Amino acid sequence: MVGMPSNSLLAISERKSKFFKYNEASKLLDPIMFKNSRGKIRKVGGKPLEMVLGNEDPDFLDFV
Repeated sequence: MVGMPSNSLLAISERKSKFFKYNEASKLLDPIMFKNSRGKIRKVGGKPLEMVLGNEDPDFLDFV
């Protein structure tokens, strides 16, 4: 919902290989897509955070 983690965070992550794979062509890490219990694949950045949280206070959305 929030998007990809920063490159600096991924560089120090110990478990990044469980969730990301290295793409030789683009020289970037691509997320590994998993199916949930119902078989639906969730995409990175698939829904805006405002849609998930609902009509919240704009200051709260900025904080999150």
